[in-house]
Amino acid sequence: LAIQKKTNLLFSLEKYLPQISSENLFEWELLKGQAYIVDGENELALRQFRSALKMKPNDVRVLNTVALIYIRNIWYEDANSLIQKSLDMDSTNHKTWTLKGDLHLAQQDFKQALSSYQYAYSLRPDDIVVLRTLAALHLRKNEMEEVAKYATELQLISPQDPSSLLMLAWTKISNNELDSARESLANLSAKLGLISSTVNEQNPVMLYIRGTAEFIQGND
Repeated sequence: LAIQKKTNLLFSLEKYLPQISSENLFEWELLKGQAYIVDGENELALRQFRSALKMKPNDVRVLNTVALIYIRNIWYEDANSLIQKSLDMDSTNHKTWTLKGDLHLAQQDFKQALSSYQYAYSLRPDDIVVLRTLAALHLRKNEMEEVAKYATELQLISPQDPSSLLMLAWTKISNNELDSARESLANLSAKLGLISSTVNEQNPVMLYIRGTAEFIQGND
């Protein structure tokens, strides 16, 4: 409902709050905060998220959930405070280190982002999001050996992952393995063709991958 901007209908459900559990009440606080964001009421949204945090002030999952919402809404200082609190409570939580990387990436601090993602990788080397992001960051620096390393590991875990196929194709192009690169890109285009066109059109990542693959192949 919040995503569909039917916030008035969402808020009308508040009369049923006495009937829900404490766990669902927390989720409600988060949902209501996101509804305020949809309505452009950022101050009310912040107040709502802080209210939710008071319910579970020492829960790493909760801190990280709210920190992610803060990052998405460019409230970086608040996000950083929550992430640091999470790390103080559990310094080996790979999701928190991933979130720290997300924050640095949002702030375009690529050096610190890479460091955080690499530490997350050391804690959980099979995390698909971390592998994908590490490969992309190294691609940005034109460090093709590192791109190949992480993209290959990603493909082993998730063989159908389009981003790994695209990045591996880039490494082949950099090594002048053009025939192999074309084969990889044709394979990628075929895989994307099996995905619903609606999904492709609504997902900016899919659009980017498909467009890049077709551009490299010389397709319009």
